[in-house]
Amino acid sequence: MPSILIVDDEANIRGTLKGVLSREGWQVDDAASIAAARSLLRDAYDLVLLDVLFPGNENGLDLLKSIRADAPETTVVMMSGHADVETAVQATRRRSGG
Repeated sequence: MPSILIVDDEANIRGTLKGVLSREGWQVDDAASIAAARSLLRDAYDLVLLDVLFPGNENGLDLLKSIRADAPETTVVMMSGHADVETAVQATRRRSGG
């Protein structure tokens, strides 16, 4: 069964995505923080849905960089309700290892 990790600080987003994806046959885990995601990422995932912005000093772009280094075969989809061009450029660079 394909596996997915949803990383978002908003519980309603995690819950909605988890419900939809579970019904479609995915094995779904979720994390409300970067720290919780790092702990779960000790296991391999086929796909990570990753929010960009988190409260405090946490940042989805930093986690993206770690995933690229530790599990380059994992597909990562960045999500944000507050996206801008600079964030998109940073995510693209980090996705490709830049």
